[in-house]
Amino acid sequence: MIGENRLVVALPWAEFDRSAAPFVEIDPGGAFGAGTHPTTHLLLDALGTRLRGGETVLDVGCGSGVLAIAALRLGSAAAVGIDLEPAAVTATRANAERNGLGPQLTAATTPLSEVDGMFDVVLANIGLHVLTELAPDLERVLAPAGWLGLSGISAAQTSRLSAALPSIPVWTTHQLDDWAALIGKRVG
Repeated sequence: MIGENRLVVALPWAEFDRSAAPFVEIDPGGAFGAGTHPTTHLLLDALGTRLRGGETVLDVGCGSGVLAIAALRLGSAAAVGIDLEPAAVTATRANAERNGLGPQLTAATTPLSEVDGMFDVVLANIGLHVLTELAPDLERVLAPAGWLGLSGISAAQTSRLSAALPSIPVWTTHQLDDWAALIGKRVG
């Protein structure tokens, strides 16, 4: 269960009560991510507790699409998943269709530097080096009242990552095992 018991994320062949809560079935195929890694759990929990409905979501480095699809299942209006790996885009599209959310999710191999528009929620579960490189574009695509969820880092790396995002003060740090996630909100 994710985000105060609001969502179940499971492999399609997993045994679970599909009537107990909203669920997302994820088959990673040739991409990374079935929703089981602690860094993914941290961002899924953030979605489960922070989404109110109607948001637009950008999932940077979408892998299997688990974060974008979970956001849609939790009430987001639309999601975009981007990844430089074609297998990830294929898996994201297939998983969106599997969950009946294909029309609401756009997936592409577009680099973040080429993404137009702004999003209410921007998520990235990648790793410190890449997140630091992407920081200016992560700030650029975040809507004025939006929030940013970043993971793929250790607890010791949180201050380095938050320093790379000067216009987005980190207001929450979450930890699970040896991993951390930063949740920040845009100023002004």
